[in-house]
Amino acid sequence: MITIRNIEKEDKQQVLELIEIINQQDNLGYSLTDEWFEYVIKEAGEHIFVALDTTSLNCLSVHDSDKHQVVGLATCMIDSISKQSAQINIIIHPAYRKRGTGTALYNKIIQHIEPYPIVRLEAIAKKRLKQSVSFMENRKFKPAIYSWQMELGLTNVGNIKSSMPINQKIQLRPATELDFFEYRETMHSCFSHEISHIQYEQIFKDLSIKLYFYEMIEPQYSQGKIVVGMIAMQIRRNVSTGYLFDIAIKEAYRGNGYGRQMICEALNNLKQMNMHKAALIVEGTNKKALSLYSNLGFVIVDEDIIMEKMIVNN
Repeated sequence: MITIRNIEKEDKQQVLELIEIINQQDNLGYSLTDEWFEYVIKEAGEHIFVALDTTSLNCLSVHDSDKHQVVGLATCMIDSISKQSAQINIIIHPAYRKRGTGTALYNKIIQHIEPYPIVRLEAIAKKRLKQSVSFMENRKFKPAIYSWQMELGLTNVGNIKSSMPINQKIQLRPATELDFFEYRETMHSCFSHEISHIQYEQIFKDLSIKLYFYEMIEPQYSQGKIVVGMIAMQIRRNVSTGYLFDIAIKEAYRGNGYGRQMICEALNNLKQMNMHKAALIVEGTNKKALSLYSNLGFVIVDEDIIMEKMIVNN
């Protein structure tokens, strides 16, 4: 019998086992940090669900004392500002696919969003995983945009340097909780994203995430420096990978090689943390970024489909 409920603290070990099985089966890089799990339980547990098998334990490695086994996981991250969109993700143990487990979790998500003014759902599926794509298509999701996952090996390279002259007046600075207004302005100007103070605080609750501002030291400015751009990274030690995201250079400073220089510094930081590789996602429309990362040595290793569904009657 399959039962769906909200995630609980006691589920941690079984969720870790589920993620490891799915990583091996589907060649994925899912990761679960202690910080993320603690945050989930405290702040977002109401939006995350597990599928439990309470009857058939023989095919999975569980302790005799366990009363159930986690065989599926679903997340529903609702936009904290507009409440009108949500990104969902569903993963199922290979032995429980095509048995209604994914459908049960999806139906739970649809039931969960009913009180919210959700008009758009978004899901990301690996193009090579045909079953996952078909699952979303059967629920009226349509491809919205393609993106590429790129990786760069770090173990056999020395100090990574930009091919352009280095501007010694610019340096990476770790962000603090006092930098909210700078972060909000950069996200708005570079990505047209509206960020709440709560969303910014969440960054610092996950200790696996490192956020940096790229600052230019200029005495003529009142504070003696000005933010040129920013970059964030998530350290996933279980797969020895640093995932780069929120990579941005403000429009007034583009075309000067600052983006390349900033990324090189971030990559060297990852090397100092003993990460074996760096990874990032490039949207299909961002040809300039794809060219930049390719020139830095990143190679395409996977392709994602960002799929969306409009909820017309919610």
